[in-house]
Amino acid sequence: MDIDFSRIGAVILAAGGSSRLGFPKQLLELKQKTLVARSCETILETGIENLIVVTGAYEDDIKKSISSYHVKIAHNPDWETGMASSIKKGINELLKSNFNIEAVLICLCDQPFLDTHHIKEVIKSYYKTGKPIIASYYNDLESVPALFNHSLFESLLELKGQEGARKIIRKQPSLVVNVPFSKGVYDVDTPEAWENIKTLFLNNDD
Repeated sequence: MDIDFSRIGAVILAAGGSSRLGFPKQLLELKQKTLVARSCETILETGIENLIVVTGAYEDDIKKSISSYHVKIAHNPDWETGMASSIKKGINELLKSNFNIEAVLICLCDQPFLDTHHIKEVIKSYYKTGKPIIASYYNDLESVPALFNHSLFESLLELKGQEGARKIIRKQPSLVVNVPFSKGVYDVDTPEAWENIKTLFLNNDD
């Protein structure tokens, strides 16, 4: 199967203020790498070259954290209004950089068990099935990381406030193919969740 990675873009949403956690989740470290740096590395290792990291809170520290990676940083001054503004910022910056983008992969920065294998499976499913939405499936939900064909960019750009990519996924289930991602349930929302992730990650042999 031929995959044209030059036509696949990716957006990492890393703009939040981590209010529930109490400190910036983007900058938490596992094995000497911040979560946002790990996300960048994982995506770039798949072969994707067009990667946008959307920042908001803690912008300067995040930029330092990922300065060694070939990514474009897009600051979202409206990050406090919700995730929708960061998705819009990411897609618009991606389109400015490369008008030949066929699809966009939307990722969060706080899923430390995301790996290149899963991302490649998402992309393979996109080319194999021809479906416009490929979603990760975990916790009985279709969610991100998710790949969206360019035909859905307008819908993503119309999201508002706290709405995220999951709204588009749920709205048109007939357009969606799922790729299992059991470890997607682990994200960093609370100090307790972070402690659990650290234990699991450091004991993980994968």
